Amino acid sequence: MYGLTPREEQIMNTIWNMDHPCLISEILKASPALKRNTVAPALVLLENKGYLKVDSIGKSYTRTGKAYVAAISKEAYKEQQAFLNAFLKAVILKQEFLIFLPPM
Repeated sequence: MYGLTPREEQIMNTIWNMDHPCLISEILKASPALKRNTVAPALVLLENKGYLKVDSIGKSYTRTGKAYVAAISKEAYKEQQAFLNAFLKAVILKQEFLIFLPPM
């Protein structure tokens, strides 16, 4: 799985908090700062990255669209981020250590 951008993480937090399959209109209503032109392509990217899956086709007042549900729990995402951060920290520390070793 790939990491999330801050905007993608904001969208995922909205979906995790809703805890049910949701349409774009529901996401926009729950997070008014988000715009449809930002959310629609981000949902496709999140689906491609494996963070979302299409649960069903739903209908709002004016549109028919995909209802998305999280494919990964918020807890699993936090564990993934903690692991990646620890791994990157270890790699950086190892590189810094190797710089100070005398040449052989």
